Amino acid sequence: MNFLGLDLSSANTGWTLIEEMGEGRTPRITCGSFPCRGDDYDDNVRALSDHLYELLMSFRERGVRVDLAGVEEPLRALPKRKKVVSDGLFASRTVEELASNPHTMLVLPAMSGGALVMLHRFKIRAMLVNVAKWRMLCIGRAYAPRGTPEKEKNGWAKREVRKWAADLGLRYGFVVKNSDQSDSVGIAVYTAVEGNSMDVRKMLASRRVAA
Repeated sequence: MNFLGLDLSSANTGWTLIEEMGEGRTPRITCGSFPCRGDDYDDNVRALSDHLYELLMSFRERGVRVDLAGVEEPLRALPKRKKVVSDGLFASRTVEELASNPHTMLVLPAMSGGALVMLHRFKIRAMLVNVAKWRMLCIGRAYAPRGTPEKEKNGWAKREVRKWAADLGLRYGFVVKNSDQSDSVGIAVYTAVEGNSMDVRKMLASRRVAA
């Protein structure tokens, strides 16, 4: 089986393809990213659709069938100590988030829907992947440990995921060029484990033993 992980962003979307090689061989992992910038979320979704179509067509032309794709959920849980507002369309968000970044609030759910539609068009099964769950699988924690200085908390998970993905790349022969790609590696690995890939499970287990 082959697995695809997508980390959606209005700037750059990262993708990772995991191909099972069979006969007990190590899976082949390929990473990439493409820009999704635009003046509004229509432009973002259109750019995502165009680039994702080209990517999936390139897989088809190579004879690579994607059996299961994972798309990161666009909405994330909030710290309980913050005041939140809620409506029927989006998950609860802080007042500060709504006021400071309304574009992201609109674009990520729209891009997620666009990605799911495109995957369905190519007859690829898809699942939404919770950010906390794939981080727990890959780096052992979803958020910064207690005692981490406040100024370091925001970027802690990103840094840890980048280090984890870079180490995995050194071990298994692929290159991670940016944080969008490193996040997509985590999403693809989680998707493969959910798809019951024994080869990916063995890969994770051997890395933990080596560490």
